[in-house]
This record gives sequence, structure tokens and C-alpha cells, in this order.
Amino acid sequence: MSNADILKIRQNMPLVDKVLKTKLVLKQFIESHGGEDGCYVSFSGGKDSVALAFLVSTPMKHLFPEFPHPDLDLCWPNIPWVFANTGVEFPDIVQFVKSLSDNHPIEVILPSMTFRQVVKKYGYPVISKEQSQFIREARTTKSSKLRDIRVNGRENGRSKISEKWKFYLNPETPMVSHMCCFKLKKDPFKKYEKATGRVGILGTMAEESQLRAQQYNKHGCVIENKDRTLCTPMGFWKTQDVWDIIHKGNFPYCQIYNEPGIERTGCSGCMFGVTSLERFEKFRYLAKTYPKWFWVYWEINGMKDHFRLITGLEFPPWVFEEGFEIIRGMINAKPPTE
Repeated sequence: MSNADILKIRQNMPLVDKVLKTKLVLKQFIESHGGEDGCYVSFSGGKDSVALAFLVSTPMKHLFPEFPHPDLDLCWPNIPWVFANTGVEFPDIVQFVKSLSDNHPIEVILPSMTFRQVVKKYGYPVISKEQSQFIREARTTKSSKLRDIRVNGRENGRSKISEKWKFYLNPETPMVSHMCCFKLKKDPFKKYEKATGRVGILGTMAEESQLRAQQYNKHGCVIENKDRTLCTPMGFWKTQDVWDIIHKGNFPYCQIYNEPGIERTGCSGCMFGVTSLERFEKFRYLAKTYPKWFWVYWEINGMKDHFRLITGLEFPPWVFEEGFEIIRGMINAKPPTE
């Protein structure tokens, strides 16, 4: 049986079995890495990290009173939750994280670069981490071999830029990049790990992308590289499982998820996953509720150029609907300066 087949089986397990397996993975990982003093939960404030953080700190019997081993608590309430405040999180998320800090230790870490600095130096986060990396490498590498791989693929046809996005190879198009996640999130976490000696527990899932599915099939729930050790105990979960455990455990979650079009949070200006006009809907809430934020992404950071390349339109149609008067005023006014 292949690892991909095993993943599919695990993804279809009942919720109680998923929770138990997750907790057993956590037990082994935490005990192998210094106990509660040796680990931390990566807490973004999004639904996945909420499910993970409360699974870590909530006894099994609280979630499933009918569980046949009521003495098997499997919870670690003293592990800190660490929030990387990138500076471009939705304000709703930042406030939500603050609201939880009175009841659980939450440590806040900051990046050494701003979103604007990252975009200016490397390029805008567009399409996906993998495709933006391939495009940037093809456009900047001095290696003809790497460029050929990114344009034409390896023998198995992988590791290449999708035909749909090859127009980004044109040097006249704005640069795209995967570096935002590294500079605003991964690097601060690596710095935190080095300073504290703690290892991270993350709420990422194979379902989220092909890349994460490949990582899960290769590593399972524990990733051990020469420079980092990470645990992804919910790697085999699905999005519906996340909502099911949040509701079953009565866990708090950010109310931004109740807004139309908000399925994921993450950085508010990130265009990963935005590959059509329909998927640009995720920015409707940002533009209506925080119009100045949206306009900075749009005008100063270059979102508009990528939107127009992807959709062929000048503006998303909803900009001209009721409720977007501030945005329309900005369109007619002099563009903002840095």
C-alpha cells in the first residue's frame, strides 16, 4: 500500500479516531522533545491553528466523554502558543489572538522585514508558493539547467511552470515570489526556535495543497530536517474535520470566518490561490471593511498589476457596488504615496 493510499484511508477515518491518532502523535513527539518545555504551538489565529491549539490543551475526555479510556487525558496545557504578527494579518485576527491571551500564554514574534520590503525585493505572492518559486527561479537563475527544468520540466514532467502561467516569464511582467512566507513567518519562527530550543507543532494539512500532500506522503506527521524539527499532527485531517472539532469542543474562533468569501485567513494581501476573478472575492471583505489597507496593497504594493494580468479587468466589479464608496473615491483621487 502506498503512502498516498494510507493518507486517503486516514482522511476518511471517523473524527474520534482522528483526534485520538493526533493526540498519540503529539504524545510521542512531545515526550521525545523535552516535554512541554521543549515544544510550542504555531498559532496563526486561523481555524486550523485554533483546532490544533485547543486539541493540544484540551483533555480527550472533554471532547469525547464516551471515550473508553477516560483516564487517558492526553493534553499539554502549558505549551505556549506562538503568534507571528507579520504586520499584514487581518485586524480581526490580531484582536482575536489578543482576546485569548488572558487564558493561555501566547508569545508574539515579529519579522525583520515588512511586507512592502519583501514584495519590493523579491516579488508579490501570486498563484501558489510552488509556481511563484518556479517563475522567480526561471527569471533570475544563472543556471541554464535550472531554467530549462522550470520551463520544460524534468523527465517526469514535474517541477515546471504551468503553461497557464508562462506569461510571467516575460521580463516586462511584475515579479512574483514565494519569499513572503519565509521572510514574514518561517524566518521569525526559526529565530524563535534557535533562541528557545523549542520545536514546533503546526496545524498544516495535506488537503491544503499538492505540495503539502507530497510532504505528508514523504514525512508523515513528523518532519526532521538537518536544521528544523516539526510536527504536523493534523496532516491527515480535512477542513470539515476542523470545523467539526471546533463546534464539538465549543472552541472559540475568529468571527471573520462568518463573512462571505472568507474560507481562509492568512496574510490579508496574499494572492496565493487567486487564479481567477471568482477567487479574488476573498478581498471583498478587506476592501469594504479596511479600504485603506486594500488600497495600499492594490496601488503601492502592485496587486492591481497581477489582478489585471490574471483577469483581464481593470477593477473587480464589486468595487462599483454600494458599500465601496471609499475605494471609488481613492480610484478618482491621486494615488497614495509611500
